[in-house]
Amino acid sequence: MNNRFFVPFETAETLKAKGYPQHDVYVYDEFGKLQVWVRSAKVNAFNFTAVPTYHEAVDWIEDKGVFIATLFHVDTELEEVRFNCHVQHNNQADDYATYEYTTRETALNEAIRKALELI
Repeated sequence: MNNRFFVPFETAETLKAKGYPQHDVYVYDEFGKLQVWVRSAKVNAFNFTAVPTYHEAVDWIEDKGVFIATLFHVDTELEEVRFNCHVQHNNQADDYATYEYTTRETALNEAIRKALELI
């Protein structure tokens, strides 16, 4: 399994605290190790934290009225792609933009963490 598709442990724990459903196939154990959950019981009962993909987390956050847009541009001086995200709450004019990052996942994670502050 490719860990880059899943939100990091700290973000998964914040999602859990904000009410993200705890029934995913992948979970973090209490030590932050990614596991495959093979039982049908709720994850909460076993001190595990559900691990959504970035896409699942963004979809859940959008259902709460907070929207995340990912943008990229090519830095011609460094000859590399840079990513950032914008977070907007309930279609308000002001939004929050992440700094530029070298990976889309890092930019998304920062945007998800900011969006969770707004929920």
